[in-house]
Amino acid sequence: MDSGTHKYSGNEIVDRKAQNAIVSISIVTINSITFADEKNEINLHSNNKWHSNWRKLNLKINKIKNNINPYSIEKKNP
Repeated sequence: MDSGTHKYSGNEIVDRKAQNAIVSISIVTINSITFADEKNEINLHSNNKWHSNWRKLNLKINKIKNNINPYSIEKKNP
């Protein structure tokens, strides 16, 4: 620092501005997307795409089962 003209270093100034930004009520909150959210969206899109392609196929199996969801085993009451 040159002869005491600067009270704070650059890092200290940045730290103070960052702290002020954190506690400021005028900051707009931005909705963020988490990795899990994005992963779910990708899986949903992939599943929908695959299902769409599956339904377009002209195969005998499609007449039996027209979706790609797992079979559900129904328990019958005796």
